[in-house]
Amino acid sequence: MTNSKSILEQGRQSNTMDSEKISDLKAQIINYSNQCVKCGLCLSGCPTYKVYKNEAKSPRGRLSLMQALAEGKLESTQSLKEHLDTCLHCLACEGLCPSNVAYGKSLNATKELWASTTKSNESFAKVPLSIDLIISTPKLIQYCRTAVYIYQKTKLNRAFKSLFAKTNLGRIESILPDIAKPVDLRTVAQAKINTKMKPVQLFLGCISQITDQKTSIDTIRLLQAFGYKVNIPQLQTCCGAMHLHAGHKIRYQDFLLQNQKAFDPKIPIIYSASGCGMHIAPDSHEVEEICEFLTKAIKTPTFKPLKANVLVHTPCTLKQHSTNPMAATNLLKHIPEIKLSTMKKDSCCGSAGLNMIKNPNLAENILDTLLHQELICPPNFLVTSNIGCSMHIVKHLKKQNKNISVVHPVTLLAQQLL
Repeated sequence: MTNSKSILEQGRQSNTMDSEKISDLKAQIINYSNQCVKCGLCLSGCPTYKVYKNEAKSPRGRLSLMQALAEGKLESTQSLKEHLDTCLHCLACEGLCPSNVAYGKSLNATKELWASTTKSNESFAKVPLSIDLIISTPKLIQYCRTAVYIYQKTKLNRAFKSLFAKTNLGRIESILPDIAKPVDLRTVAQAKINTKMKPVQLFLGCISQITDQKTSIDTIRLLQAFGYKVNIPQLQTCCGAMHLHAGHKIRYQDFLLQNQKAFDPKIPIIYSASGCGMHIAPDSHEVEEICEFLTKAIKTPTFKPLKANVLVHTPCTLKQHSTNPMAATNLLKHIPEIKLSTMKKDSCCGSAGLNMIKNPNLAENILDTLLHQELICPPNFLVTSNIGCSMHIVKHLKKQNKNISVVHPVTLLAQQLL
């Protein structure tokens, strides 16, 4: 995985399948879709249905479209793709469904089928080969982080903004946070260790390594403060979620297998980027989100008081897959004098991976609805465990001229360590 030539070769692999596999995918999609009784209880939780008021952009409507595609009643047109591709994959519908329809699995299977049976220019958003190479090569991630840091410290960014403002590159640039001077995380992890410390492994993620080293540093500091030695495996790679949600399951499995090899199955894996958790090594390793882990690890809290109003945002990825989605809120209660509140509307923020780049107006509309009431009496801090949500929210707050610090929960905790 870390060999550049092999990565390029893997990146060029076709998603074409044999007829048996295609038939199996179609059968899966039809089976999932048949479980839906079209009761409509999902509509109240679907953020895209609330915006468009269009059945084709609702969970039950999309399931009908997926089924029709699998049965050969619909062709793979741009219009059909648009209805499916605007789904944010928040899976709020699954929590409301009395029939327990596996909507997310059906959508992933449909995108995999689509990627295998349509021409490349008609497929869902592909992960560019250049991005694939960067996120799967640790050295290139380091170079990219340094390059972004230098770019932001020079006048290059001013010229870039005017040239590419309305392109995807411009949209990516507009959501980038201020990048701090890069540091060697393994040096940080080795700074305070002793023989009594219990070992854990830290999953870094790919986008987080480039845009949010601060959270990784604070995660290490907290784990060390409560008696854990942090190991950072050299051979770890991207979790592959971007590829899975684009229908490229073969490439996703490449990442999955690489991470299974990189991490020791006997030592817990800790992650801070909520979008990565379920994809790291789900079957063979003990994997836990940092806030969940710390709620059990902290026996005697030692935090300084903080007189501040803190709004806690729970990402969809934690609501979907966490055994304790309230872990961040419960953890922050250890800080004396803090005033915590949670979102009045418990729904998706609209960032949804690449959605905030592909569909910026939709993403902004959804976030504006979510934050409208919260910003009437703005908090001092807004905490979220998802890097995509964080970047999306920061961009929105800047446009609103709101001086609210958006941080990961561990950053607030590390800041208050005695």
